[in-house]
Amino acid sequence: TKCGLEKIEAVDKEFDPNFHEAVSQTPTDEKPENTIVSELQAGYKMGDVVLIGIASCYEVVIILLALNKIGVVSKWFDIRASEKDIQE
Repeated sequence: TKCGLEKIEAVDKEFDPNFHEAVSQTPTDEKPENTIVSELQAGYKMGDVVLIGIASCYEVVIILLALNKIGVVSKWFDIRASEKDIQE
């Protein structure tokens, strides 16, 4: 997306606890062990940072602004967000 939000691919990928959250396991002989067979909610990341419960660029901007206001946002986010905002 324009704001750098990237969907994390899940279905048919090997489960990775750094990017995926398991709700249940489904035994099957059709796929290799630890393969994701369905997705309840899409996950997103911005760069290497996984964003939980984010579904739009608008939500990313709101969170970045809030974090920046309290001084929590890293320089990477400050630079990345300002570059993307200028281009839009």
